[in-house]
Amino acid sequence: MRNLILMFILFTMAALKPGDKKDLLITFTNINSPGLIYFGMYKRSDAFPKANSGKPYIADPGTKNSVTVKISDIEYGEYAVALFQDLNGDGKMNTKIFGIPAEPFGFSNNIKPRFSAPKFDKCKFNYSETNYSISIKLITM
Repeated sequence: MRNLILMFILFTMAALKPGDKKDLLITFTNINSPGLIYFGMYKRSDAFPKANSGKPYIADPGTKNSVTVKISDIEYGEYAVALFQDLNGDGKMNTKIFGIPAEPFGFSNNIKPRFSAPKFDKCKFNYSETNYSISIKLITM
């Protein structure tokens, strides 16, 4: 009888196993030129949107005007995304006078900054089992 109860408990635990975590899908749109897209995933504790403070990723859209990437190595939670498209292949965001971006860039929630980089709270989104897909439109100044 004891073995039967133990088997029942083990079977029940196996049946209640939570589902697999869904990958975060990020679609970048409004891509008008070839060039790698460098983007960072930021948590509230990171120095959003400073370079080298978020978790870095690279997407290669080739000649397409949109590309979707899968992110599988982060946990559910609040994040913000900042990105730029490297048109000249130097691996950094180039700027014009007064720090205006010379290359396409973007933020989660499609925030278009006016005079400075947006705050985390404006760009944050909740990555969860039911909210696992976002779209970001590249901005060209």
